[in-house]
Formats: sequence, structure tokens, C-alpha cells
Amino acid sequence: MVGQPSRAALEGGGGGGNENYELAMYFAARHTVMDCMEKRSRRGYLFITGDEPPNPVVSRAHIKKVIGDEVDADIPIGEVIEETQRTFEPFFLIPDPGRGQKVGRAWRGLLGDRVVVMEGPDDTGYVAAGLVSILEGAVQNLAELVERLRKAGVSEHQSAAVAKALTPFAASLGKDGAPAPEMDSPALPTGDDASGHQR
Repeated sequence: MVGQPSRAALEGGGGGGNENYELAMYFAARHTVMDCMEKRSRRGYLFITGDEPPNPVVSRAHIKKVIGDEVDADIPIGEVIEETQRTFEPFFLIPDPGRGQKVGRAWRGLLGDRVVVMEGPDDTGYVAAGLVSILEGAVQNLAELVERLRKAGVSEHQSAAVAKALTPFAASLGKDGAPAPEMDSPALPTGDDASGHQR
């Protein structure tokens, strides 16, 4: 119908299924055309919210059943994420810390600091807007983001919750507002692998 939004349920059952978040990534990577890429060579934004661990592959059968594409074999999730990143800034938003403890580590292994654990699901819109604001340079750091949220009427509590959720990602870009380390300071440990993906 003209003027009516369309939607598709891209899941394998939900409620412990596991949900097929990687199928949504596949669809975004192969079945979207965006003005920002076509005309300005700038990636779009993909926000996926969920509370279940990733599946290791995008099922060939699910692709055929839900989207209609014929592919030769299941596609490893790492390959799908890499393909998605060619045209999108992908983020996985986890609704709350409790669920973050259960699935956050698995998703961080795939997306690094682009996995954002929120204080609550009501923060989703503000967190997504904050991520866009940070990457597009609309704000220089989290303090400036909080100031804008407060001016827009967002409560002090919710503004602080949004800033807390965004701190790991903002810190990976040096936009968390923390002072830069002294040049002669000893390097801090950074873990086994680089965190996140370069823009």
C-alpha cells in the first residue's frame, strides 16, 4: 500500500531461537540502495537491537526462504559483517546490562566497540542518535552530547545513562571527553586484538 511502511521479520524463532540478526545484515548488505553511498560515497547506519548470541553462519536455507536469493552455501557471519561494513556503520545495541553479560562478549568478538550495552531499552533512540552525532562530528565529545540532550528535554538520569552506554565507543575515538595521556606515559594494555573497526 502506498504510504504504509513495510517490514519483514528476519528471525529464526526468537525467544532462544536464536534470532537471525545476521540475516538482517545480509539483507542490508545486498538488498539496499542508499543515496548517501550512490551520490556521496558515505556509509549509512545500521542499528540492530537484540539479546541473543550470534549464529556462526547465515543459513543458505533461511536466505532462500525469507529473501529468495540462491546462494551456494551458508555464509560465515564474519564475512557478512565485513560485507555490511562496505556500505554501513553497523552497531549492535543490547537492551540492558543483564543481557549484555550474557551475549556481549560474543558480539564484541565480531564488532568490537560497536556493541553498545544500554541501561534500558527506552534509551535506544537516544543512543542511536548519539552514535550518529559522534561519527558525523555534530558533537565533539560525550559532554557536548549530554548538554544537547538536556537542552532537548531529556532527563538528567536518562542523559547520563546514554553517555554511560556510549563511553566505550566514544573512548575508542578519543571523544569520551577524557584528557589525552601524557606523551611520556607508559602505554596501557589494550588486549589481544584491536577493538572495533576503523571508519
